[in-house]
Amino acid sequence: MKYIHKFLLFVVLISLKNTTVYAEVFGIEPFKREGLINPHYFVAYQSKVYFVASDQTYGYEWRVFDPQTQTISLLADIYPGPSDGYPGHPIVFQNKLFFQAEDGKHGVELWSYDGASNQVAMVQDIFPGVESSYPNRMAAYQEKLYIQAKGEKGGFETWVWDPRSQKATLAVDICSGKCHGIPGYMTVHEDQLYLRAKDDEFGFELWKYDGFSRQAERLSDINPADEDAFPAYLTFYRGKLYFQAKDKKYGHELYVYDPVTDVTSMVVDLWPGASGSYPSYLTVLDDHLYFRAKDPEGGYELWRLESSSLRPEIVVDKRPGPDNFLGDQFVAYQGKLYMSGLDDSGENETLWEFDPQTRKYKPLIPNSDLVSLLEIFPFENQLYISGTSDNTIFRFWRYDLDSRQLYPEPTQ
Repeated sequence: MKYIHKFLLFVVLISLKNTTVYAEVFGIEPFKREGLINPHYFVAYQSKVYFVASDQTYGYEWRVFDPQTQTISLLADIYPGPSDGYPGHPIVFQNKLFFQAEDGKHGVELWSYDGASNQVAMVQDIFPGVESSYPNRMAAYQEKLYIQAKGEKGGFETWVWDPRSQKATLAVDICSGKCHGIPGYMTVHEDQLYLRAKDDEFGFELWKYDGFSRQAERLSDINPADEDAFPAYLTFYRGKLYFQAKDKKYGHELYVYDPVTDVTSMVVDLWPGASGSYPSYLTVLDDHLYFRAKDPEGGYELWRLESSSLRPEIVVDKRPGPDNFLGDQFVAYQGKLYMSGLDDSGENETLWEFDPQTRKYKPLIPNSDLVSLLEIFPFENQLYISGTSDNTIFRFWRYDLDSRQLYPEPTQ
């Protein structure tokens, strides 16, 4: 229930823009919006941290945190005035920062920022005019940028932007015509692009795209016929592709695809029956594959594949019983895992550090200075956090791993 409330709070906050707002939702006291709110889409570029946040003057736009000066500045007002440019889905590619954004004239399209020239510009109006192509879920592959986007004549499909021609074109139309292939979770391995996509016959399944032949191939039919398997969290580990997928008999469980044998199989039915263990946030660390999952005995806890048998094992049952411990933030950095999880009171969410060598958790903010976390981003021995201290507004925070101190948003 704690995490449902956090999602609903984010939905409410993301809609509060361009004015002084008072709200009372789910027991939240009325508040006045001041400063930056809802920082998200953290990305490191040229020794600085970029993120999207909103204020009353510029709306949702790119902000830049400079670790040297400890200051935050506006990168660009893409949609002029208090309207929202809503930049998002960033990726650093060929020394530029690519992202989607809206300027009020072209809809949501592909943009870039060149740090060398300090220029922000639209890369291409993929869907010409005021309509939007919504480019997102980007991946660098064979020195090109692959993206999910919607063109003028088709649905959401896999597009490719070539830096040599400076043009984006349709790479493959998996769900031909006006239906949507909706490619996602693009993952590169041994010169192949693996992804989740759907066609008009099989629903969401595991696919592979070859950039040389420009051909896409469906690799599985986990949920038979036109049912969706929804492959997610695609992660290569020891030469095989692990991911979460759904089967109507087993629910959402951990699956593996072997590129050598071309075989897809379920690793284990962690929660027997159709309920599903929902393995998520697959992360490779110290030759183990860690993930969040649940079983009939408890809520969401930390699991991993045992290194010799490659069978799932619960690492630590931090909160025994049916209640969830782990939240939805999960990142590996400098040999440790950093994640959101409930504090010992079970009332608030806090930041935890997990050491795989000792298999122990350590709360980094034990006094519950933050009660809910929206995003965790590691960079240069710092953890950049979108969090709230009072369950009203998510703010920019920084946790220093050297001093073990939490710092609030600096003055702009």
